[in-house]
Amino acid sequence: METFAFQTIQVAGHMFDPELVVYNAGTDVLDGDPLGRLKISPEGVTSRDEKVFGFARERNIPLVMLTSGGYMKSSARVIADSIVNLSKKCLIDMGGSSGHVDRETGVHGFGI
Repeated sequence: METFAFQTIQVAGHMFDPELVVYNAGTDVLDGDPLGRLKISPEGVTSRDEKVFGFARERNIPLVMLTSGGYMKSSARVIADSIVNLSKKCLIDMGGSSGHVDRETGVHGFGI
């Protein structure tokens, strides 16, 4: 998946000049998910998220992350761990527990 995700992001970056990235960060891809069946590890999800956020950050494109899918209780921990990782890698600015409002765009939430 890691190679496929990276290739997909690269192709999109060459074909389009996006003004906004809407990222459907589903966790139904996790190993053990009863519906997803893709068997991706939690580390794989974290790596996927890094690539998507890195793509947007490098190009200074705003990003909206939507969590979806994921039909196991452990999905919440995987999402939380990935967000903490994105913050540690300076790919998002947590801006406090409630996020922030970008003064330039008026967008509420965590920044990239």
